[in-house]
Amino acid sequence: MERHAKQLHVRMSEGELSRARALAGELGMTLSDLVRVLVQMPAAWAGEGAAGRATLVVVDRAAAMRIDGEARRWGHHYN
Repeated sequence: MERHAKQLHVRMSEGELSRARALAGELGMTLSDLVRVLVQMPAAWAGEGAAGRATLVVVDRAAAMRIDGEARRWGHHYN
């Protein structure tokens, strides 16, 4: 498992924190894993969808691990 040396501190309301914990729990992730996945999403996805509604893409832990592995393979290939 990769060790993460840096920390990020975020202030949230009780409601935001409870929604984040609930989402992480539903996905079988820790809060840290959830934040890492959301931070790595492309900025274009953070905008509004075609119908003018905000869009959100959720990736579970298994998919995030596969995406990470594939990105590493591509990185090694290009180096």
